Amino acid sequence: MGENDAGTWGERMNGGVGEWGNGRRDAMSPTLPLLHSLCHSPTPSFFLPLSHFFSLPPRFPVSPLSPPLSRSFLVAALCLLLIACNKAPRPLLQMAEAAWQSGDYPAAAHYYQEFLQKNPDDPRSARALFELGNIYLLNLKQYANAQQSYSELLSRFPDSEFSYLARQRRAESYVEMGRTYEAIAEYENLFIAFPETDDRRRIRLTIADLYHKQHNYSQAEAEYQKVIDGAHYDSLSQTAYLRIGGINQLVRERYDKAIAAYSKVAEMTGDHKVRLQALYNIADGYAKLYKFDDAINVLKQIADGEQREFIEKRIKEFQEQKQKHTEAPQVDWGH
Repeated sequence: MGENDAGTWGERMNGGVGEWGNGRRDAMSPTLPLLHSLCHSPTPSFFLPLSHFFSLPPRFPVSPLSPPLSRSFLVAALCLLLIACNKAPRPLLQMAEAAWQSGDYPAAAHYYQEFLQKNPDDPRSARALFELGNIYLLNLKQYANAQQSYSELLSRFPDSEFSYLARQRRAESYVEMGRTYEAIAEYENLFIAFPETDDRRRIRLTIADLYHKQHNYSQAEAEYQKVIDGAHYDSLSQTAYLRIGGINQLVRERYDKAIAAYSKVAEMTGDHKVRLQALYNIADGYAKLYKFDDAINVLKQIADGEQREFIEKRIKEFQEQKQKHTEAPQVDWGH
């Protein structure tokens, strides 16, 4: 190769003025059209003539030191490339995600299950189990399957990043299946596994509500009190105070405790409707204790034009109840 030939070779390799350079540094390599035709040609590659694959430019530079490539070797390599382009399956996790985003939840669950069956030791299995459980719980409403998915996740990957939420979701699955006390136990175990959780009061409120639904009012009140103790007044403590007031006024007939709980809400809440209802409940509590003057005074605190007619009616009722109570003969229990 002469000096001029060497210069021509350098120009061609660097996108110079040679036949393949055409003055552009981003000139396409002579092999790229070949690869592109394999993967993107509308005509199936195996129906194209061999000349389609091997028609190289007449001046394509070949080093005299390079050994000639056999045609059979090139054919084999191209066939492998063809298989890779046309036959490579999409990753199952991507297919599951795409199905979920399109709203095809049964298909999404199927792809996650297939991934787990084919890749039992894959580190992404924890995420797949978590997403599968979420689909069963939130989308398909198959609560037993959800519980099984979360349980498998917690058994196989107890320290995964999904463990905290998986425990909560497993408890929710138990609730939906009507297994209330198993749900409560799961929430309590969550406190043991994650003692520093910021959701402690919210979860405690959930536990209290579960006891309340089971008509276990003593335990429910104790759990509501845990939400309140040591905490600033907020939406969680407001709910707990209202629940305590309801238990003591409507169920246990402990009107003093009910009045105390409702009074805290009336004092602290910024919600006008909540304060209004708390004041009505306080007035009713005083009436149950025959403290009609206190009940009337509470109603007079309500400055609400829309409720004026109702308030005046209630005041009149309390006045009538007071009169009847005063006129009723007093029983001397000492004789």
